[in-house]
Amino acid sequence: MKNSMHGRVWCVHRSPILIITLLLSGFADAQYNETIRTGRPGQSIGPWAVGAHVLQVQAGMQYGGSTDGSTDHDQNYLEPGMVLRYGLGRTFEVNTAWAWQDQRNTFGKKEFDVSGLSASSLGFRVNMIDGAAGGPALGFQLWMKLPLESDVSKAEELAPTGILIASFPFSERLTCLTNLGVNYDGLSPRADGIYVVNMTYGLSGRWSTFVENYGSFGSGFETRWDAGLAFQATNNLQWDLYGGWGENEEVQDFFVNAGISYRILTRSRNAS
Repeated sequence: MKNSMHGRVWCVHRSPILIITLLLSGFADAQYNETIRTGRPGQSIGPWAVGAHVLQVQAGMQYGGSTDGSTDHDQNYLEPGMVLRYGLGRTFEVNTAWAWQDQRNTFGKKEFDVSGLSASSLGFRVNMIDGAAGGPALGFQLWMKLPLESDVSKAEELAPTGILIASFPFSERLTCLTNLGVNYDGLSPRADGIYVVNMTYGLSGRWSTFVENYGSFGSGFETRWDAGLAFQATNNLQWDLYGGWGENEEVQDFFVNAGISYRILTRSRNAS
């Protein structure tokens, strides 16, 4: 967030309770960005928290499929998903992500359907450098994937994903966003590296477009591409549409995704 917190100088020597009270009052004075900042569209996430006392909803519907030439396995799915974010301060938020997937699988002439939770996580994000005056911004996100087994998700234990996030503005309209992290799948002690490189360009009016490359490395290397559009209807509401594709060894996959991001300012900017 570019808005700064009111500066204060405190001299506290005795009471831990007073220290906590003053810190919380600092959170109360914290601000949020004039326009919504959202992790949609695309795979990348931004380095900023949503802002103090802001509840943000990011929801979408995805349709996709894959073909594995080595096993003659075709899959198509429909997946609604939602991310909820809440700002505890100007630079700190808590968040949770949930998704449900309905699959149709085909092996040769055999078909079967499965459905269940495909994503469930709890996490937080902290903004370490806010990118004031058009400079780079830096943040960190940690998720803990929950071991809620279903026919779609087989995670057996808590599994963390940690991502270092950086934003580099090249001009008023062109920005490069990078994510680099470590991901555990909840099935083994092995971790893979993950990355996203996103280029976003602001079009005329409230439209923007992006293209990005993302993937994983470690036990093997996989890479994919996606691109799309976003329309900021108001300062607090954004619509988006995007799609992606990939081809790794003998597996080809694709998806299209449409969604909405909306924030609710649960406390007035001027509230004391």
